[in-house]
Amino acid sequence: MNRFLSITLMVVIISMPLSAFAEKGDVSVGDVGISNLKWGEQTINVELENKTELLKFIVTNIDASFEGVYENPGFRAKSVYILEPLQSITITPEIFIPGNYGTATLQLNLYDVVDTLDELMPWHKFYEQPFIIKFRPSDEILPYLQEKITFPPRVDVHPFFNNEFVRLLLTLLDEGKTIEEIADLNNCDTTFVMSQIKMLLAHKYLAVSKDSYKIQFPIITRKEAEDGKKIADVASDKLAALLKQNISGYHAVLDSLVAAKAIPKDSNDFISGATLLYKPTPIISTFVLWFELGKDFITRSAPLLIYDGTDICNAGIFQYMYMVDGGKFLNGSQFFGLFYGADAFSLMFSEEPLQINCKDNFQNMPPQRAGIWTYNRENLPEYYIADTADIRPLISVMTKGSEGIIKEAYDGLKKNSFAHGHNKVYIGHRYWMWNLIATLTLEKLFKNGTLTRHEKTFYQFDKLTGR
Repeated sequence: MNRFLSITLMVVIISMPLSAFAEKGDVSVGDVGISNLKWGEQTINVELENKTELLKFIVTNIDASFEGVYENPGFRAKSVYILEPLQSITITPEIFIPGNYGTATLQLNLYDVVDTLDELMPWHKFYEQPFIIKFRPSDEILPYLQEKITFPPRVDVHPFFNNEFVRLLLTLLDEGKTIEEIADLNNCDTTFVMSQIKMLLAHKYLAVSKDSYKIQFPIITRKEAEDGKKIADVASDKLAALLKQNISGYHAVLDSLVAAKAIPKDSNDFISGATLLYKPTPIISTFVLWFELGKDFITRSAPLLIYDGTDICNAGIFQYMYMVDGGKFLNGSQFFGLFYGADAFSLMFSEEPLQINCKDNFQNMPPQRAGIWTYNRENLPEYYIADTADIRPLISVMTKGSEGIIKEAYDGLKKNSFAHGHNKVYIGHRYWMWNLIATLTLEKLFKNGTLTRHEKTFYQFDKLTGR
């Protein structure tokens, strides 16, 4: 078979100088180029000359984006250089080109600043240049790119996994391909393949087994996922019917709490936590489907601490990890996070993939550090302060009769996993299956009128105590 070259085109567009001092010739820019037109760690080489007798502080800012087959990774890199008076130097800001097919656009911006801690402003910029690089898959790789391969929530968008190559790498390793074969199929260096393998080893996603690498989580093929989706459809039908039947008990418990003066009649009493109790949608989606039933299905009696020891930006959830072929149709869309503090815990739930803003350097920050992420202004949550003692009776009445549904779904998952070549049911298997069940169940509860969809589909619950 004929192959396309992995890198087929590079287009360089050199822009005119932008700032007033550049126009006067204070700093001139000579040759600019990328060290290597391949995936992985590279440098951009930039010749600079300071034509003044003043010390210059030069900041490079590189913005990169992809238009890929189905993934569009991006990154930003910033470096600072000192340019002595009348000095000529070649600076070499470092970049990492993700392993992705499609078109990569790298935008190099140069700034002249007085203080390197200053915010970069448009008038500081004196030079910019885009690089456009196209990466095309070989004929042998094209079949692997027909359907999107997905990961658990937040892992999907992590820089380690938000590119197409690492997904292909795991698939090809699972097929028994060697490093040399993987490099040949993707027209890349074996050093790049090994850099990705080392990353997976360091974060416990791979282990060395004799002369090969063993993947430490389930790779779920499209056929296995399609068969699993049938199990999830049956389970969600039964669960939605049960919850619809139990909703009358929910309202009865709520009335009894009011009668006992355990909660106020005012459904808008935010401080007491009564606001939440009068809204069954966040209670059932978060506390019933995930806090209680999700725990029963995935970890049994242990709390469902998916992000324990990590955070929602770093998302080092190797014990809950899975990879599934077939796109979002064969993967659940919901996010659930349970976080314990010194004397209370908090919960986060989103019906759709969680949108937050992670710090640019979050990978270099200690996991769980405060301030590692902020809310996305376009996706602020409904916020609740809740009393777990008041919520527990509502959870109990809604989950009554669910044991058989949970057991049947798990038995179906186990049978399906063994039928498709797995020698055990990983926690990742359970997490994948439950997200499918919970996603389908919630949609059916909206459809059958049991619940009403809120305008916001992202909830934050704080100051919870007990279990």
